Amino acid sequence: MTKTTLLRTLVCVVGVLACVTGVASPSYAARTPVPVPSAPVSNAPDTPLLPGREVKITASLTYGASDDLGDFVSVSKLGMTLVSIYPSPEITMDECKTLTDTFWSGSAPNYHSTAEYQSGICTLTADYAYDARHAFYSLDEDGRFQARAPMEYLNQIASAFETAHFTRFEYRLTDIRNAQCNASPSYSELDKLLIDNVHMTTCVWNTEDGATIPTTDDPLVEADAEQAFYESEDGTVGPFTDLTLPVNPFTLTPTPTPTQAADDSSPASASSSPRGLIIGVGATTVLALAGLAALIWALRAKK
Repeated sequence: MTKTTLLRTLVCVVGVLACVTGVASPSYAARTPVPVPSAPVSNAPDTPLLPGREVKITASLTYGASDDLGDFVSVSKLGMTLVSIYPSPEITMDECKTLTDTFWSGSAPNYHSTAEYQSGICTLTADYAYDARHAFYSLDEDGRFQARAPMEYLNQIASAFETAHFTRFEYRLTDIRNAQCNASPSYSELDKLLIDNVHMTTCVWNTEDGATIPTTDDPLVEADAEQAFYESEDGTVGPFTDLTLPVNPFTLTPTPTPTQAADDSSPASASSSPRGLIIGVGATTVLALAGLAALIWALRAKK
């Protein structure tokens, strides 16, 4: 069995419905793609988002495969779904676009992100391939495997809304065995046999079943890597790496509004006294020098 065939077979086994039908379901086909900005977001969001709305959030990090990155390769697939809770008005297409721009921006090799909208549901997905997957797993020389998820960022997203309920997170991994789930999940299925001595582990945290959604980026799954992890999933030995995409807007410094900038730089009585006049002249001189420096720099750059 070739590597590509094994990948496709595993994807079919993990997603039984897609394998049986062989085509996308009508509901999936009806989803509307939402453009994802390749340029990183530049400002922190103004919160709270969607005021007056009650929002339900679910997320997952699963095994998958994708050809969106060129070759058909194994990927770690991060997904997040946002939907209003009745009787709150539905999330609109424009609002889904705003959420995508805010929380799902950026681009890089070995990374591919998408967003979709359907009937009030906003779905954000990101695929990570090759070394980019080390944001989620570490593997030592002895084959000891640890997996984590960006729970801190997902919880930051939830806290940005006026009223949001982060109710469910699912972690599903293949090609590992002797697995254990950390952080007290509400459901777990460990070492489920798939094919050719390949196993799958699923850990679910569901608040409706009494679990608490993890809030830190500590490892959620520990196991031993199977040979298929190296052969079909391109797994490599190495530590966790920093997650840089999608860009976390909460790490950015908010841009001051024009009113705030004016208030900070212009004392009310600055021009009403000789001292104020001196300060004003000094400020004008500084601005003129700054403008001259900028002009000289621009001319040099043009050359």
